[in-house]
Amino acid sequence: MTQQYVRVRACGVFRRGTEVLLIRQYNDVGVARYMTPGGGVDYGERVEDAVRREMREEVGVQVSDARYIGMFETLGRTPEGHLAHGISLVYEVVTQDEAIYLRDTVAVDDNWLPFTAVWIHPADVPGGTSDVAGGLPRVLASMPDEPLGKE
Repeated sequence: MTQQYVRVRACGVFRRGTEVLLIRQYNDVGVARYMTPGGGVDYGERVEDAVRREMREEVGVQVSDARYIGMFETLGRTPEGHLAHGISLVYEVVTQDEAIYLRDTVAVDDNWLPFTAVWIHPADVPGGTSDVAGGLPRVLASMPDEPLGKE
């Protein structure tokens, strides 16, 4: 029987004005793919706690506030060919570490793999090239107009 996986992912989106911070990768033909910093929710861990932990581990900052903005999911196969079902819960997050908002790019460390995150307008995230099957642009479009902490 083919192995099957369900993975719940806690994702954080920092906002700078009208831009959001997303990891940018390029595929073999140079097309950009965008994804949120974040990772798996541990058994027994609240999703918001996982978002805070993942931002600390991957981006190196403490989250001072978080607000749930949406979810998306994907069905597909892992690189090893196993069936996979990913559920990504996305939170807008803020930090008191102002330095992150001043940088053009931010280093992200995902399980010892280095990535670069960039500030981008949500409308500029190309459909079909983004986080897990393209659900991310829809979630970003649903973000409240007023940034977290500015209400």
